[in-house]
Amino acid sequence: MQIEAILKPKKANKSKKKRKDDEEVLDRFADEEVSRLRESMLAAAADDEQANRDKLPATAKLRLLPSVMEVLRKHVASISILKHH
Repeated sequence: MQIEAILKPKKANKSKKKRKDDEEVLDRFADEEVSRLRESMLAAAADDEQANRDKLPATAKLRLLPSVMEVLRKHVASISILKHH
């Protein structure tokens, strides 16, 4: 019985540690995804500015909208976006 009592808390600690590690990995992934999205958005804005100067329709940001919506639908990424702004 004493052995079981000693082993049970260690198993619980491992699962908490693993869960925390998994959360950190997800956070890093979300941060990277948000960073890539931000760079794409900045490039799209620059493309639209050039299109405006050339008197053409500015559609780069509109083409990016489905990607932005997909990222925002992901809960972890949404939290990451809110954390950075």
